[in-house]
Amino acid sequence: MTTNRYLVAGLIISLAINLALVGFLAGRASTMEFGIQRVDPMMGMRRLLRDLPQERREALMPLFRDYFSVLRPRFRGVRGAQTALRDAILSDPLDTEALRQALGDFNAQLFESQANGHEALVSLITALNTQERQQLIVHLHKPPLHHDRRRQSRRKENP
Repeated sequence: MTTNRYLVAGLIISLAINLALVGFLAGRASTMEFGIQRVDPMMGMRRLLRDLPQERREALMPLFRDYFSVLRPRFRGVRGAQTALRDAILSDPLDTEALRQALGDFNAQLFESQANGHEALVSLITALNTQERQQLIVHLHKPPLHHDRRRQSRRKENP
């Protein structure tokens, strides 16, 4: 009787290992990307600018530079709020009121940065013609560049 138990236990363990191995291999062989596809308008804009003719790119570059000049001080503000939040979290003894204030300041900085970024992005998109806006949409749905590189290296390994 005990040999039958060991045999059944061995079969169950073997089945579990084989199923795990098949699942792992199927996942590695799959080219489908899982998860939420993030849309980064600035990555799409950069790709669009790279693909535009030189004269059009030069015409849009001042707007692109303005966009980043608007965002730079906001990034500094967000970093400062992050530092204040970090300090509030690490304070000993913990001051919950200071922590709430730091979280509120951080949230306000993020909101202000995002609102300014949206306005600058609107001015950039407004300068595009219909065909360029269509190209921007195509670029928005491309995966981030680091995903492209990983996929290309896999293709080279497994032709």
